[in-house]
Amino acid sequence: MKYLIATIITLLFVITSVFARPVNETDKIAPVKSKSLFVFKAHKKFLGARVDILTEGGSIITTQQLEKRKVIIDFGSVKMGTYTIRVSKGGKTQAYQYIKR
Repeated sequence: MKYLIATIITLLFVITSVFARPVNETDKIAPVKSKSLFVFKAHKKFLGARVDILTEGGSIITTQQLEKRKVIIDFGSVKMGTYTIRVSKGGKTQAYQYIKR
């Protein structure tokens, strides 16, 4: 019985460590990219931050306020090109690039 419990605990530890995403310790935002989605999870201190989506030329496509820690941005309906996702709050700004191909 002790062996079974130890095996289950070890298995749970391995599974959670495999699926854990690294977090950038300086700003607590960890971006994850997929085909047409840009996903990131923000630290609690970034709640209420402003999220801007900009074109290559610097024009703002859309702006929203970060209300939840996890944000999913769908680039499925935009033209091919490079876009900048800018997150700013209290004088701190973090920018990410998304390239739609």
